Amino acid sequence: NEVQNCIFRAASDDGQRLFAVGDVKQSIYRFRLAEPGIFLEKYRTFADANTASEGQPRRMVLSRNFRSRREVLDVTNFVFGAIMSTEMGEMDYTDQEKLYFGAEYYPPARRDVEFHLVSVEDTEEERFDRVQAEARFAARRIRALLDEGFPVQGEDGQTRPVTPEDIVILMRSPRTRLADYRRALESRGLHCAAESDGGFYETMEVAVTFALLEILDNPRQDVPLISVLRSPLFGFTPDRLAELRAKTPGGDFYDALAADGGEDSARFLALLRELRESAQTLTLTELVAALYERCHIPAVFGAMQGGAARRENLRAFFSLAEEFERGGGRGLFAFVRHLREQLESGEPPVPQTTHAAQGVRIMSIHKSKGLEFPVVILADLARPFSRMDFQSSVLVHPEYGLGPVCVDTKRSIKYPTAARLALERQLRREAKAEELRVLYVAMTRAKEKLVMVCARAGAAKHLADLCAVTSCPVRPETVEEQKCMADWILLPLLCRPEAAPLRELAGADAAAVTVSDAPWRVEIHNGYDFAPAERAAEERTEETAPELPLDTAALEWRYPYEPETTLSAKLTATQLKGRALDEEIAENAPLPPRLRSLAKPRFLEGAAALTPAEQGTAMHAALQFLDFSTPAEEGAVRAAVKSMEERRLLTPEQARAVDAAALTRFLQSPLCARIRAAGERARREYRFSLLESAARFVPEASAGDEILLQGVVDCFFEEDGTLVVVDFKTDRVAPDALAERAEHYRPQLEAYSLALAQVIGKPVKEKILYFLRRSEQITL
Repeated sequence: NEVQNCIFRAASDDGQRLFAVGDVKQSIYRFRLAEPGIFLEKYRTFADANTASEGQPRRMVLSRNFRSRREVLDVTNFVFGAIMSTEMGEMDYTDQEKLYFGAEYYPPARRDVEFHLVSVEDTEEERFDRVQAEARFAARRIRALLDEGFPVQGEDGQTRPVTPEDIVILMRSPRTRLADYRRALESRGLHCAAESDGGFYETMEVAVTFALLEILDNPRQDVPLISVLRSPLFGFTPDRLAELRAKTPGGDFYDALAADGGEDSARFLALLRELRESAQTLTLTELVAALYERCHIPAVFGAMQGGAARRENLRAFFSLAEEFERGGGRGLFAFVRHLREQLESGEPPVPQTTHAAQGVRIMSIHKSKGLEFPVVILADLARPFSRMDFQSSVLVHPEYGLGPVCVDTKRSIKYPTAARLALERQLRREAKAEELRVLYVAMTRAKEKLVMVCARAGAAKHLADLCAVTSCPVRPETVEEQKCMADWILLPLLCRPEAAPLRELAGADAAAVTVSDAPWRVEIHNGYDFAPAERAAEERTEETAPELPLDTAALEWRYPYEPETTLSAKLTATQLKGRALDEEIAENAPLPPRLRSLAKPRFLEGAAALTPAEQGTAMHAALQFLDFSTPAEEGAVRAAVKSMEERRLLTPEQARAVDAAALTRFLQSPLCARIRAAGERARREYRFSLLESAARFVPEASAGDEILLQGVVDCFFEEDGTLVVVDFKTDRVAPDALAERAEHYRPQLEAYSLALAQVIGKPVKEKILYFLRRSEQITL
């Protein structure tokens, strides 16, 4: 970064005695403030070493690659020659930047780079997760490479069959994908040697040992107890566990286990009691050692697939206990609590193990930098680029400064400033350039075989969209628009003849490109074609469960609190009118609510056309802001409405929809005179929330159940120490139907009165409905 650059310049006589080496295309630490522009500036301005004069800064390009086979280099050159440029990538990928094959010691053999598109579409029968589909396909491809004995070159220069340790799965961020890939690999009989990012505690042997320590500390924990029972240590089947719970439905699972009386339950409880008694006298490390011996933990897990790695994990877990005691920790309870707190914080202590290379490795691209692997499975390519860096209120750029949002406190809104938009565009381009370099690092980790896997839903349409914009080279603006690494690979790939299956799926064509490098292997797979077989491979063969007597009473049982399952946690006052939605203003809508979407579109009705509901909303807004001391003249009311529009309290459409004559008649009414007389004791648009007994509103609710009542009172005022509640209505009602309509709203006003009496602390003496269109009031 710039600070380090200043230090180096100062220590090297202003750069006169400075030797720098590196590949700016592999600069992937911008999140740590690394600035690739520093190296690029030297790269672009220094003279070529062959032509530089004495004492002049010079540049020597080392372009020969001695790591990878020709096919890997050709594919990398093809992709980045098409998508990397100064506009989108901060440098052009020219003949000088290309990778030239130098590993002549590789025996000649064809090693096609593979691109596999796993199309995962939702069906009516099933939704299939994209990550699971991709993980299972990757596991199947790895299994195939191992079974066919894919030849790789050993350290002695001799060709040998590939082993799981030769294979790595690279992802941008594997943490959230780790569990799916581990399950998929284990279903194929493969051990997963994941990076130490919390996956250590997710391995079966460590998880079971930790759960066993938890129940030694407190056996009345259902999840750890069932985990231990279900583990290979004790072998309780799911049917057996269900039988235990069915016999004792109440209490925790420890009670069910103690009440069972079966031989396996008694044997487990006896061992548990013995170990708990030992825990009172043994040190922590002695207790863990006793666990390993009495439960045969290393032997059981060591006999499983990847046994050596599992035993090493168990040794590493034991070292955690030793380290805890060396640090002053004492006792089982303290150790369990320490690990649990660390796991919940997301930063658990992960011991160093010696089997890091045992099994198929899963690694982030950043951690793979500087390493090399015979076979690379580049996965999770459809993962969207992160947008978290652009969510903050103020963006910061070291060269262009700050880009804040503008907060309009009067209008209670915020919007981006021109400076923020400019900074965001620049930062996005720099972030995309960083992602390009991350992809470059990933593709160049492979020594002999590169397999790229992309699982995507809606693949056909997405490929058609890419075919419409691709070219070779790809335009910088097109590169910038893409949202994942897979799109950057697909854009130039769609122009190649090997991509015919992709173009056929898309039902589109792309501009052809002259191909001179090694061919690709491009295949499309349906996720559902192999998913059932994968699931079947994961299922365990269980012993036939003993037949249990049929309990007809259980089939006739009914949940005693069934009415509460339909009881809402929150209720609005307007819902008490007998309708699920607040349609108090929409009584005269031309179509019923379920058909309003079929009404004539707004742009065909004219810009000023508001629905009856929207017109009622405009009237309520005008009443909220209208000064009741306004002269009771229509001209004065229209002026007041115009002022509301100028202050942006009403939109122009709402202002035109306000019935000034109806407001004038209200200002002339005795009710308005009473509100004016109340002065500051009158409130409008009063919002409330309070907990009430649910039985008050829902008779079938149980005693003790509560419901949150919310609402907005149009107006209330105090008169002689009591309250008067007023609710304005814009319904079109015939004169002879006013009383009936008023009864329709009685529950709503009762709720308002109940809330105000509790919140304000004064009784409500009068509840008034004022119908604006009729200029009449009804007292309930």
